[in-house]
Amino acid sequence: MPLPCRVCRSLTWLAGLALALVCACQRDRPSGAAPGRVQTVDVSDPAVPLPVAPTAADLFARATVAGSEPPAELPLADLLRRLRIEARQPGLGRLAEFATPSALKTLRMGEGGPLLVPPSTVWDRVDPEVMQVEFSGGRAAVVVRHPGLPLTSWFYLRQGRWLWDLADARELQPHWPGPAHPLNRDLSLDQALAGVAGAGLPELVFETTAGTFVCTLRADLVPDLAAHLVGLATGRRASRVIVGNRFTLDWHHVPLYDGQLIYKPVAAKRIESGDPFGHGTGHAGFRVRDRFDLRLRHDRPGVLSLVSLGPHSCSSMWQVLLRPAPELDDKAPVAGLCRDLPVVDAISRMPQNAVRIVRARVQRANK
Repeated sequence: MPLPCRVCRSLTWLAGLALALVCACQRDRPSGAAPGRVQTVDVSDPAVPLPVAPTAADLFARATVAGSEPPAELPLADLLRRLRIEARQPGLGRLAEFATPSALKTLRMGEGGPLLVPPSTVWDRVDPEVMQVEFSGGRAAVVVRHPGLPLTSWFYLRQGRWLWDLADARELQPHWPGPAHPLNRDLSLDQALAGVAGAGLPELVFETTAGTFVCTLRADLVPDLAAHLVGLATGRRASRVIVGNRFTLDWHHVPLYDGQLIYKPVAAKRIESGDPFGHGTGHAGFRVRDRFDLRLRHDRPGVLSLVSLGPHSCSSMWQVLLRPAPELDDKAPVAGLCRDLPVVDAISRMPQNAVRIVRARVQRANK
């Protein structure tokens, strides 16, 4: 018996709505995934094309990209495509293969256990539109659009492969140049070295109450860092005036490292100094951008690097290592290499604040 016209029209409308919903779901589903199931893709086989939606053909097309990407086994954009696929697999698929060892140690329960992170957290950091990419040395920051707050993912180049530090959810913050002041100005390397005789690489000579050690700065690879340290050591780079353990509004040109304590000796591992407050979290009144170079690693005793409290957070604090520390690569900018390590080792074994820098002077290395 024929249905009334009104019922026919209702059924036709509902059928159309159902079809539209199915189409919308197919558009939202990762390309190539069949309805009702999660697609598994063998991403290790280069012959298998990755099911990437046309809108994601160039993930960085609308992003602001700073720096240059170093050569890698898999370019970062291609890695992000693979992460988008793995993040939709049961148990996050093979995502662990693309995570840093430190992230796995933090996010896993036991050796080889599952990743203890909600899948939605992973999707939020790899699926949305990429807004900003920043390359520096072997580090890359990828910022994606997210309601309310952009989200940053940190990647590190290790043995030719980009690995994701999935446990690090910090935002990419710009460096803080400090408050506006006529004396608060960056120095070029030539300005920092004006009046220093010679033509070799600049060297910082630290004369301490426990002996003298010398650090050669790699101005040929990281000239900004060399100018920064030389300027603070000579006083050509101004710093904030401190009165009663508090910053004032004034700036002055003084050799910042003269008279400072070596506040953090770690026996046979490293020494730290450079904080005008002497507690290990201070600064000179401003911070500088991170500068990394793949030829400068924390791979040997004597490495001099800036102490970092996070991305673009370095200021006046520095450390000298007595053993390799690869975990600091692309996190603490390497500035040079020190000699006279028996003196440094002896200082590392002394009590906190037992050694003071009498004077930090600048010279040029012999070519």
